[in-house]
Amino acid sequence: MTHAQRYFKQPHYGFTLIEVLISIMILALVLPVALAGISASLRGVSQVRNQDVALRVAQSRLALMVAESSWSGSGKSGNCDAVTDGEDAVDFRWEVVITPWRDPYLSTLRVSVLWGNPLDPQRVTLETIVTPITTSTL
Repeated sequence: MTHAQRYFKQPHYGFTLIEVLISIMILALVLPVALAGISASLRGVSQVRNQDVALRVAQSRLALMVAESSWSGSGKSGNCDAVTDGEDAVDFRWEVVITPWRDPYLSTLRVSVLWGNPLDPQRVTLETIVTPITTSTL
């Protein structure tokens, strides 16, 4: 038996060059698509996190203003701070706008929380209807 005959009769383990090249080509096609999907999902998670923080800040600011009746002056705004709004809200800012409602005795209190690019910020806005506090004598 010649050397060539023995070579072809024995089982060979491993991959041929063409199989390796085809698998590399498949990886080269699939990997960028998979990485783009992962990148998009991470951006989505970041966006949802920012919206959640902004909603929490807007709810707490709105509740505080209504509870303390500190909404009477319009045009209030400021930056969120770690003590009042939480450590994850330090890059956010808030603003309050009060506008008359259909009923002359009521007003609309609108609290917006903004983040991102100052020229084109993203925002979450909550609003409620408030009435001026009247003091009555007993």
